[in-house]
Amino acid sequence: KASRDPKISYRHIRRSDLKVLEQLHLDLFPVRLYEADFFHSVVTGRGGIVSWGAVDFSKGGDELVGFITARVVLANESEIEDSLNLSPSRTDYTLVYILTIGVIQPY
Repeated sequence: KASRDPKISYRHIRRSDLKVLEQLHLDLFPVRLYEADFFHSVVTGRGGIVSWGAVDFSKGGDELVGFITARVVLANESEIEDSLNLSPSRTDYTLVYILTIGVIQPY
C-alpha cells in the first residue's frame, strides 16, 4: 500500500534489487519475457543497459515501487538508422530504447 504522503526518490538499480526486480516483472507483465541473464545485466549495467528505480522512502526501507530499464545504442548501429534521416557525416547520435517500465499498483 502506498503512503498517504509518498516521498519518491530515484536511484540506480543495484545488485541487491535483483529478486524484487524479477518479482515486479512477473507481477506486472502477463508473460515471462526476460530470462535471468537480462536481470543480471540490469543490476550490473552490462550490455549497455541502464536502469533506475523509484523508492518510497516514507514507507521506511529502500524497496522498489517502480523501475525503468533501457539500452543506449549508437544510432548508426541501430536497425532504424535509415528511417531517422541522420546526417551520414555524424556518428555521435545515440538512441535510448526503453526495455521495461513499471510501477506497482498503489502508485
